[in-house]
Parts: sequence; structure tokens; C-alpha cells
Amino acid sequence: MSEVIRLSLDTEFNELAPSKEPMSFEFISIGLKNIDNEEDGYYAVSSEFDEKKSAKSNKFVASHVLPKLYLEHDKEEVQQDLKSIRIGVSRYLMQSAVNFRGAKKMELWAKNGSYDNVAICRLLGGMQQFRGTVTMFNMDVKFRDLNELTMPKNPATPKPAGDETRLHNAFYDACHQAEIIRWVEANERPRCSETATMNAAVKKGLAL
Repeated sequence: MSEVIRLSLDTEFNELAPSKEPMSFEFISIGLKNIDNEEDGYYAVSSEFDEKKSAKSNKFVASHVLPKLYLEHDKEEVQQDLKSIRIGVSRYLMQSAVNFRGAKKMELWAKNGSYDNVAICRLLGGMQQFRGTVTMFNMDVKFRDLNELTMPKNPATPKPAGDETRLHNAFYDACHQAEIIRWVEANERPRCSETATMNAAVKKGLAL
């Protein structure tokens, strides 16, 4: 059992619109994906933001976010008020901790992670409330950024390309980020043939 629970995180929000406290922006949606378990994930869309006002105040949100909210999920299934989303996210984090009982740390990975980290913490009522959800399982929490990753040179397989028609759907983005992380890890390890060649070279050098 892994000692680290790794989750991929993405959020969509409108920073140009006023919102209710404790949020300083208008929260739209959140996606979470377990990096090491492709079947495990969470997605929710807020029912408390005004789509028309949001589209009017933010052209990017209007063009790239709102049309993609319900690509693979029924609106009735994932649209909830913020209180329900807070409960859902908390339960997902706690269930992840239960499923990986031996884990000592939880990592949340995001692209340009500072924005998403702030969003999930504010969604749950602040950093202290967020950490309290996880630390009840005696688990450390660490936020990680995809920009930390070193892209492999000469990979055995091409880097997973994002589907432009699905980008900025929070759940798809979380899944795509998880796929990139797995791809980096698969390509940073020496392949069997390379390992055999290196071992042979070492033995030859020792023989000399």
C-alpha cells in the first residue's frame, strides 16, 4: 500500500464577479481525481452562481468554461449548492484517507496550483478547516504543482495531449493532469532494454 495519497485537483471560478463569504470570487466547479486509481473521482458544479451574469462579466468563462460544465455528467447529478459541495469534497477527502489507511501523507496536485489550492481551502472554510478534514487521520497534507515535474527527454510514448473541446471542464482537467503525472513517472524510469545495456556496460568496465 502506498504511503502517499495523490489527488489531482482542478477548479473553475470567476474572479471578476462578487461572491458570498468566505469566497472572494465566484466559485463554479471542482474536479478531483485519484492519480493512482483511475476509477476514483469527484465532480460538482455550484448552483449558486448566475450563469448569465458570470458570462457577461468574464468573457473567458463565457467562452471556455460555461459551455463545458456538463460534458460527461448530468446537470441534475452534479449541480449542488455550496454547502452540499463542501460536504461532498470533505467526504471524498476523508473516504480517500479511509481507502488508503496506511498512507501517511496526502498530496494535491494542480496546474498553477496556487489558484486551485486557494479555491479548495476557501470552499471548505479556510486552510485550517481544510487541513482539519485530513489531519484527523494523522496525515500530512502537501500541495504540489505540475510545474515541479521534469518532462522526460526522448519518452517512449508521446505526452498525453489535452482535448481542446474538453479543456476547462474541471473534472476532465483533473483527469488529464493525473494522466500527465503517470506519463512522466512511466517515462522517467529506465526501460528494461536500457537497464540491460547499462548493466552490460558496467560489467564490461569492471572486467577491464
